[in-house]
Amino acid sequence: MRADLSDVLFEPTPATKAFMASLGAGEVAEAVTVLDQHWLEVWFAIDPSDLKNLLLSLPASAFDRFANATYLNQLVGTTLADPATAPPPGNDPERRLAELGRRGGQLRTAGRPAAAMELVPEGARLARQVRGQLVDTSEGSMAVWMIQVGITALLAGDLVTARINFLEAQNSRRPARFPFVEREGAAKLALTHAIAGDLQQAAACAERARQQPRTASWVEQLVDHTVTLVDYIGAVDALDLDRAEELRLATPSPLSHLEFWGPALIVQVRHLCLTGRAGEARELCDEVAAMGLPLPDSDGWVAAMLNDARLLCQSPWEVPTAPEPHTSYVELLARRTHLVATGQYD
Repeated sequence: MRADLSDVLFEPTPATKAFMASLGAGEVAEAVTVLDQHWLEVWFAIDPSDLKNLLLSLPASAFDRFANATYLNQLVGTTLADPATAPPPGNDPERRLAELGRRGGQLRTAGRPAAAMELVPEGARLARQVRGQLVDTSEGSMAVWMIQVGITALLAGDLVTARINFLEAQNSRRPARFPFVEREGAAKLALTHAIAGDLQQAAACAERARQQPRTASWVEQLVDHTVTLVDYIGAVDALDLDRAEELRLATPSPLSHLEFWGPALIVQVRHLCLTGRAGEARELCDEVAAMGLPLPDSDGWVAAMLNDARLLCQSPWEVPTAPEPHTSYVELLARRTHLVATGQYD
């Protein structure tokens, strides 16, 4: 039986074309084999909702020996038969790196980027083996790895490591398997510069991201959100409040930025406080807290993002009755001194 794939939009990377062609020809076993061997490539090329529907339409028995069990279960839940346990990675650097990436992604998703950073030194050593010394021979997979490390470092509060990895990711020039990486790397680098307060570099990187050719990958929407957040931070820092208001109204909820809800919340709170709307800023913080953010046991900068946003809502001379969670009195004083010195109170 041939699947009707006419409504599925996807970026035609090599493995994705093979996967879709096999599905269209009714060759389910071959399609699942390609998916298992090139999961990351197919995952980034096809919208997760479409991919989920495609996989749910296949017989559960097709996944009996599916090695990427964790990712499959995260995507489709337990409606499919439990897949086989993936074999140990052994001495294969690419498989060991994939396992490190899986563990690091789980930690970051659980709000623990600082814990995930402990895996980075070993991952960086393996990545150098897979990538090659002079040019990237990994067809972009190492650029994806570096972008993920950069995001983890950013959320952990390590802007230097984040900047290095986003710069490295852009050395892969539109690889066939992951053609979005150069644009995504530029956008994430722009965000890192914006958070660090380097508006000129942030604007230049954001413009570079805008000029890169778009792909059909669902990642492009996340890149757009990142560039918009960079523009918003730049408008607030430059006190271009009319432009800042336009950008705030275009994306009113910081939760629209997924992993970067923290920086989005902080800049929106700053903007509201600068324009005399501290009450609205407090309500925004309460809404984020009601969503269960940050997650329990969060670490790194993620753990302090909501507290930092709440601090901005207070007068710098207001004395709290007790320190916020994850915040000692010494840290509280240091943060407030920094906020006053950098003009982040109105």
